[in-house]
Amino acid sequence: TVNGKNWLFSEALIGGPPDADYVIGLKAARIRADSNGFIEMLEDQTVGVSNIIFNYRRYGTDAITAAFVVEYSKDAGNSWFQIGAAITPTASVLTFNEALNQSGPVRIRIRYFSGTTSNSHRINIDNIQLCNFNNPQEIEVFGNATTVQNASTITKLDNSTLFTSNYFVGDGTITKTFTVINRGTG
Repeated sequence: TVNGKNWLFSEALIGGPPDADYVIGLKAARIRADSNGFIEMLEDQTVGVSNIIFNYRRYGTDAITAAFVVEYSKDAGNSWFQIGAAITPTASVLTFNEALNQSGPVRIRIRYFSGTTSNSHRINIDNIQLCNFNNPQEIEVFGNATTVQNASTITKLDNSTLFTSNYFVGDGTITKTFTVINRGTG
């Protein structure tokens, strides 16, 4: 468990001394640069997430050229959306700190994204903090599983309200959804 939640580790492990892991305390996650390399929450943070913060660094002296991404899901891991820019670990400890501002349920995944895949290209992740989302609206609107922010009056891609029919995917089906949740008590 990490932060009291169960996580799935794929091409990843919990490392620490005497290995060359960067840790705060005794343990840290280590993810290999591999197309199957990730750590993923197996259960939701029901209150949502305002910010995700963690420290990261390359494992030992790995000459890493791989990038990793942080993603969130609001539908139990069926679809994922990137948070912030891709990260590439270095010899220095860096901090990932991005605002998410999504009400619950939310789960997080950190995965290999691009670059060299190798047993000697690894990242350590430690001190993961998921800050509770404490600003639930009474009525909340989602466009394609993303919260539509207050005062969104123009339909556009970056606020998840653009539902145009100008898509081409051959003969496939495209699903676009709006969800309205009323959390009011009256």
